[in-house]
Amino acid sequence: MASGSMDTSIIIWDLIAETAMFKFKGHKNQITQLSSLTSSTLISSSKDGSLRIWNIENQQCDQILPSHFNSIDYFLYDHHYNMLIFGSSSDKIQLRKLQFDEESEFYKDVGVI
Repeated sequence: MASGSMDTSIIIWDLIAETAMFKFKGHKNQITQLSSLTSSTLISSSKDGSLRIWNIENQQCDQILPSHFNSIDYFLYDHHYNMLIFGSSSDKIQLRKLQFDEESEFYKDVGVI
């Protein structure tokens, strides 16, 4: 289980031991949403306007995805179409196509739709 907070951190929890296993740091403002991309990766959005992909296995941020927003308040990742839809309270949304590159093991941002 993962949680994000106003203190800009993301904590990965061990539910059986009821303790924090480790903490991700990198966002500059509060976390607005978290979701899993795969069993070993999370994506987060923040009031700092960034989307980040976190690798749970190596406990680091693998990527920072570009955004044209000052704040990202919500997102949805569609696994079937590899589409990332995100927006802010300014009533604007952006759609990005992501493609996982097996060789580099990173998500390739194919661009704005």
